[in-house]
Amino acid sequence: MSRRGGVKGADLRPGALASGDAAPEERLKAAMAELAFFMELGRELTATLDDRKVLEIIARGAHTYVGPSHTTLFLHGLDRSTYEVTVACGYQAPRDKRPVSILEGIAGEVLRTGRSVRLTAEDLAAEPLPPDRVMPGPLAELMCLPILHRRRALAALTLTQTVDAGPFRPDHEERLTRLLEQSRMAVDRALLYRRTADLAITDDLTQLFNHRYIHQSLDLHVGRGAREDAPISLIFMDLDSFKEINDTHGHLAGSHALTEVAHVLTDNLRGEDIIARYGGDEFVVILPDTNLEVATHIAGRLAESVAAATFLPQLGGLKLTASFGVATYPGHAGTPRKLVQCADQAMYRAKAMGGNQAVVYEPGEAA
Repeated sequence: MSRRGGVKGADLRPGALASGDAAPEERLKAAMAELAFFMELGRELTATLDDRKVLEIIARGAHTYVGPSHTTLFLHGLDRSTYEVTVACGYQAPRDKRPVSILEGIAGEVLRTGRSVRLTAEDLAAEPLPPDRVMPGPLAELMCLPILHRRRALAALTLTQTVDAGPFRPDHEERLTRLLEQSRMAVDRALLYRRTADLAITDDLTQLFNHRYIHQSLDLHVGRGAREDAPISLIFMDLDSFKEINDTHGHLAGSHALTEVAHVLTDNLRGEDIIARYGGDEFVVILPDTNLEVATHIAGRLAESVAAATFLPQLGGLKLTASFGVATYPGHAGTPRKLVQCADQAMYRAKAMGGNQAVVYEPGEAA
């Protein structure tokens, strides 16, 4: 963390402000240094709305202000079932360190429970080496605290003291508490921005991406495909006879059915695939780095999964089928818009053939 605006000769180390033996001039310098630090921290925190960057700034700020031997920030993986080192201060984190299961390690416990953990040298020696103990030892003490938002742990911040440095002192804890309190508003602001941004690209009903996002994402993937000579496939899906559910059971039942269909589709896609509700009972799936053969297999699997599922159990259970159209860039289309049109046209041909199947776009079809 930069120290722009700091006071020359001032001491930011823990104990500088608390020492009653320090001369008044030294205590004043220390107080001015602390003020300069928080002004700089505030500038850095307000310069970004990226919640991940905000957490990283807090971790580096904690290392500067609290002064432990090591500071480590652990963040959730994409599916929140794992976590990993994101920031390491005071040491070099292993480059080959793999993500850790959320069920393991000290930071895993903190991320799961939202409660702090503090371990002495005796505690650390008595336990098997946890997978998140990546900092060098031997250690005199370890503190792992959650960075919380609405009682949910966003990150685990681990501070450790080596045996040479000795255990944490009360002023270490006071400084850490002060820093986290000062940073809370920045975390809230970044998460509010993220939620607002997510609303703009998320379908309210299914919580999948929406029509706007699928076009933005497709532009990016087709652009990358053009640069790297990589295929991108698209699946366009429409439920068969879905109007009958709305007419017979009402639109609320239809909304529940769409949500259940979204779950079935998501459960049968790969982690890298991008699914969106395109509108009404239409869904679109982008398959990055996927050729036509693999895309056709995936579409067929989705058709089988929808047909095999039972929807709306509260109404006794209903069966649904869907029609799928498949097209690939660059084989069928040279632009994102054309790719959507080709997959859409293939979907309509699947419907005309009786539905409940996947059909590949054939060059020459009106698209």
